[in-house]
Amino acid sequence: MNFLDWLERILETKDDPLPSEADVVIGFDFGFAENGISASPQSAAVAEKCLQIFQTGIAKKVILSGGMKGLSGITSAEAMAEVICQRMPPENLFVESKSLRTYGNACCSLEIMQKYNWQTAIVVAQQWHARRVKATLKKTWAGRGVSFSVVKARSSYGDNFSPWHVADNFLFFCIYDTLAFAYFKLKKYC
Repeated sequence: MNFLDWLERILETKDDPLPSEADVVIGFDFGFAENGISASPQSAAVAEKCLQIFQTGIAKKVILSGGMKGLSGITSAEAMAEVICQRMPPENLFVESKSLRTYGNACCSLEIMQKYNWQTAIVVAQQWHARRVKATLKKTWAGRGVSFSVVKARSSYGDNFSPWHVADNFLFFCIYDTLAFAYFKLKKYC
């Protein structure tokens, strides 16, 4: 293990324990692949982890969240759905395509949960993004009668369409997401 791998493991948020069952597993997007059309490696890993949790029977439904539009006009949540939709019943898959940021993922996913009276969720995020996701959920879902666990979907860094995600290493993502985390704190999203 090199120094950056070690540092990442030390600094990243730990996975919450998985509950024995949950109403829903929710995947937060992480953009598009370099082609601007398909799910980024990070979003694909999140979708796969959601599918894995669903297939174990722990969660009854899946929500994929993300409204960023790619070059083909589909949203990041729709691109994530394409990764797993052939391997699960369509009536168990919900696509949330309004949110553009982590805060929006939290709010829009909560709207779906409230519509169906779901009260337990497992939220899946890319390994470094999970820190901000957990802080955002603690703030936005507080007092809403929802219990949640946050777990990471491990993936490589880079290979993204967005110019902000051009680097393929942890150090870039650490700096980028730390700045985003500080911005979220200033905006009182977390």
